[in-house]
Amino acid sequence: MRVALVVPDLMPRSGGPARNVPALAEALGDLGVDVEIHTIEPIPVPPGPHIAYRAARGLWPRRLGRSPELLTNLLASHADIIHAHCLWMLPLGYAARAARAKSVPLIISPRGMLAPWSLRRARLKKAVASCVVHPGAFQAAAAWHATSGQEASDIRARGHQQPVFVVPNGVEPEADPERAVSYYRDRVPEIQGRRVLLFYSRFHAKKRVLELMADFADIAKRRPGWHLLVVGIPEQYSVTQLRQEAERLGITERATVLDGLGAPKPYPVAELMVLPTHDENFGQVVAEALCAGRPVITTSGTPWQELNELRAGRCVSLPDFARELEAFMGQPVAELKEAGDRGRQWARETLDWRIIAAEMVDAYGQILRLWSERPK
Repeated sequence: MRVALVVPDLMPRSGGPARNVPALAEALGDLGVDVEIHTIEPIPVPPGPHIAYRAARGLWPRRLGRSPELLTNLLASHADIIHAHCLWMLPLGYAARAARAKSVPLIISPRGMLAPWSLRRARLKKAVASCVVHPGAFQAAAAWHATSGQEASDIRARGHQQPVFVVPNGVEPEADPERAVSYYRDRVPEIQGRRVLLFYSRFHAKKRVLELMADFADIAKRRPGWHLLVVGIPEQYSVTQLRQEAERLGITERATVLDGLGAPKPYPVAELMVLPTHDENFGQVVAEALCAGRPVITTSGTPWQELNELRAGRCVSLPDFARELEAFMGQPVAELKEAGDRGRQWARETLDWRIIAAEMVDAYGQILRLWSERPK
């Protein structure tokens, strides 16, 4: 089986797909799948042994992922399946054109872009993109890939009738957790002797980082032993803006904001992870925190209701979020550790990339069979 994975770029600033697509490709390669990643240069990570990277030159406007060379590379590919991990950008249009020209199935992973909160933003631009940037791509898809049942429902809610297969993202344990502990204790000596509440995600309104800081400022009056560590990728908010917000709230001695680009993942220094987001198609940081043995408090805008069943944290509605967070911050260290241990066992048994890749291979096989049986 030969698969071409299409992703606009692999820069860490771009979030989940920049990490997940190469990890998926490596795991597929381990199973004997012939994998290509088609993207726009540069490639910031060393290519793995099983992946053929096809990095194309990008042209203005880079924001749309314009790259005629990317289309040329896809047209020259011998892939049996083209799997695009993007929406509202030209690489999806290129993937659809190449799939049509080569008569191979196109699979689309919306990566959260069909979630209600995301769709409400820039509606007109997205409507134009579907007609101009990648016209006909949605209709041309042989199937859709969702990372959760919640995302599958979002796809169906938009009226798409093609098969939808659900395969979550994978996760793997950090290779050197002690490096992370040393890194953050050197930069944030204030966490010594304190219990650490961690936010680790993009600095964006969708993630509700400002609301979290306000909630913490209130809760910290009653839970004085905690320190809020905010680490992530500056996007809608800069590090300076969030530090100014901490100063406005009067929590500069109780909260630290750091740029996470190029830094180790901070889970090992935390006791509790929090993601107060409006919505997520998957929520990679939740899976990573669980794999690291850290319980998580998040919202029902994510597909993480398993937290409640596993007793590895809580997934609650937005109105209940602050109350639930305070309750968890009031738990003894030992109870939070037990919750984290339950989450770690589940994540490592369920979300190992080898397991995820095998599920993806099964899905690809089903799509290829349906494609071969379609009316000509």
